[in-house]
Amino acid sequence: MIEQESNNLKESRKEGVLNEHLDSKLDLVLEGFSALDKKIDDNHEEFREFASDVKFNFGVVFGNLRELRQFQVDANLKFDVVFEELHEINGRLGGIENRLDGVEEKVGISS
Repeated sequence: MIEQESNNLKESRKEGVLNEHLDSKLDLVLEGFSALDKKIDDNHEEFREFASDVKFNFGVVFGNLRELRQFQVDANLKFDVVFEELHEINGRLGGIENRLDGVEEKVGISS
């Protein structure tokens, strides 16, 4: 009977040692999960900041694009006015050339 109690005590100690060993391993696993959870949270926050920056930058780019398109429209309108004026000046110059040709004919100068 003493021998059986001794065996039971040894088995109980083995179980205790195994339980402590498993507990320490589980603690390590839990620490790992905790570290991973923190990294995930940190990455999620960094991603939110990045997404916010990207959204802001796209807003700036699209705002600039709108301004550039408006500039293009304004410039095209101004070019249209300049081309109309140049066309009118070209017509006037043609008229002046015709009159000069007529004067040259009357005076007897040939070009």
